[in-house]
Amino acid sequence: MVKTIKRHTTSKGNELQFYKTDLLGPGAIVVLDKSCQKERTYIIGQKKELDFYSGPVLIENLKQVVEAWVNEKIHF
Repeated sequence: MVKTIKRHTTSKGNELQFYKTDLLGPGAIVVLDKSCQKERTYIIGQKKELDFYSGPVLIENLKQVVEAWVNEKIHF
C-alpha cells in the first residue's frame, strides 16, 4: 500500500510527492518529482545527500527529508 505524506510545488513549478510504501518498510520515504518522473528513496539510518553543498548526511527522521526538499536545498 502507498501512503502519500505530502504534496508540494516548488518555486520552479516542480510537483513533488512524498510517500511511504509497505514494500520499503516503516523507515523509508520516497520523493517523486512528477514533473520529470524521477524518484529518490531515503531510509532512516543511512547517509544520503540532502543539500548540494554539505555532502551526505545521516537520515535521522523523515521530516528532515521533507523539509530539505520543500526548502529547495536539494532537487533533481
